[in-house]
Amino acid sequence: MPNSNANNLLDSVQLALESAGILFGNQAENYFYFDTFLKAVLALEEAKLLTQTNFDDFSTNWTSGNLLADVLLALGEAKLLTQANFDVTKTYLDSTYEIGFQNLFFVSVWRLTDAKLLTQANFDFAGQTMRSSVFSVFSETLLVLTEAELLTEKNFNAIKTHSNLNFFINTLASLRSTNFLTQTIFDQIKTYPNPNFINALSALKSANLLTHDNFTRLLDLKSDNYLFSDEMRMEGWTRIPGHLLTEVVFIELIRLSQQPDPGHLIVQYVHQLINNGPAAGINNAQSTHTASIHESAMLAVTKLMNCYWKSILRIGLDKILLEIIREIDNLPDSLINKAAKNCIRRIIAMDFTDPNGVSIKQLVALCYLAINDTENLLCSKEDAKKQFIDGLYEIQRGYNLSADGIDNGKSDKPICISGTFNKLIEKLWGIHKDVELCFITKETASQKLPIVVHEEANNYLEKQVKPKTSEDFYRVVTLMDQLIQEGIGVIWDKIKLRVADRMFDEFKSLYANNKENPNFEALIEAGQYLELEEEGLDPYKKPIVDSLGYHAYCSESLQNSARFFSFSMEKTKDNLSTHRHDNPAAQREYDQRFGLVLRK
Repeated sequence: MPNSNANNLLDSVQLALESAGILFGNQAENYFYFDTFLKAVLALEEAKLLTQTNFDDFSTNWTSGNLLADVLLALGEAKLLTQANFDVTKTYLDSTYEIGFQNLFFVSVWRLTDAKLLTQANFDFAGQTMRSSVFSVFSETLLVLTEAELLTEKNFNAIKTHSNLNFFINTLASLRSTNFLTQTIFDQIKTYPNPNFINALSALKSANLLTHDNFTRLLDLKSDNYLFSDEMRMEGWTRIPGHLLTEVVFIELIRLSQQPDPGHLIVQYVHQLINNGPAAGINNAQSTHTASIHESAMLAVTKLMNCYWKSILRIGLDKILLEIIREIDNLPDSLINKAAKNCIRRIIAMDFTDPNGVSIKQLVALCYLAINDTENLLCSKEDAKKQFIDGLYEIQRGYNLSADGIDNGKSDKPICISGTFNKLIEKLWGIHKDVELCFITKETASQKLPIVVHEEANNYLEKQVKPKTSEDFYRVVTLMDQLIQEGIGVIWDKIKLRVADRMFDEFKSLYANNKENPNFEALIEAGQYLELEEEGLDPYKKPIVDSLGYHAYCSESLQNSARFFSFSMEKTKDNLSTHRHDNPAAQREYDQRFGLVLRK
């Protein structure tokens, strides 16, 4: 039973409720045993907000330990308990904003209160951040700063005004449990000019290598070091699985990053590291390591977010994840199902958010909602769920599979976190209408180059094959002959820019969106050495023969009989004229060879 002080508090609440004409049931009356509940009711009364609607909203959603009452009390003490702020607080009662039994918005407000930073501006900023994709990271950042005793007005203002909030708070949050965050390091992160720094930190954290020494090693590098480039994110950090990223490998990456042409050296090193690792070769389960599908995968995630984000808010992220675990746990035991069970628990425990602000937990929930959305599925729900389970299996045992997909049966060797992200999306490709992936590799770029070169060569030649004078005719015939003898290099300077533009437009993601990337430039330069078959020039013979230049050339030849007859006799050596009337093909060959001579 409540003590005398509690009785006084209870009497005050009962009097306040009676005066306001508030009706309440047995459930709300049970809460009268909790001081925080009673104090919150009195805070509503003092703020002149004790209405039936507000009381019902508060009592219906209040549970012991959920900090709702503490938030209202904090707002009251700060003279911020207005109807508008009360309504804002109610919007975050959804379980989407909960991790475990903690509501992230309530925790964030409580941390601001504890640090004596609860102002209207800071309350609004917390609410604004909670409505963004980085709400979980924001709450984590406040915890990190609290533990490091760095949650000060100056530092919080630095967060609010930072030009790249996503980078700043993700970097700070990544330092949780490292125990080396100081004011000096906070200031270094605040002013760091390259947001790709977070990619290196995330990789180290995933591999349990985020120590103070390794953090300092990264800070000691120049901010434009290759390790902090977009290309390194795609070709390095996201490709190296956690079990292969060791201290020795990290030190070697730093060394290579400081050499001339670091991109080439590191890409080669990572390729050798992966191929010489636990599994020989790259298999379909590891395809997300070798295929640059990041851009199309992120576009697919954006579409899924637009489609299912409201459902996540309505149902609750934790509830969806629990349902997924429950459903997978009920599957019969098999190699694939056991791997899926291990995988789902492992990946939803990961503290990982992609550069666009989508966490691995949110992505798993999006995929689960997608495979249950019969209106947007392109297959049966059963087939979609099988794909999802297969994806989890391939994530968990990607490096247990041979190039032919044969499982070695040994302990789990999962693929990297970026590969995990892409694999989940890949498994929706072809079964959900919002997911389309573009698999682009340097091999496909090499295969596409000859096609683009020949197409641009044809575009150029089509403009040359209608000579108007005999001189133009001679020039065109000479050009065609040179193409056969010497290849594309003859006209390379005429088509190179168009070839480069088209190849870059399609394959820029492979080269960090940098047209001056040495690897891209080397690819394009290889185009000038392509050969051109004589048969490829056949379509241009007729336009040339029909041209004004050809007729001008023939006319000049007839005016000079000696030249004309010597030209004809040269063709007689090929015995074409003897058989000119044998068949239509022989006649065409004679006429075309007479007008257009191409040396073999």
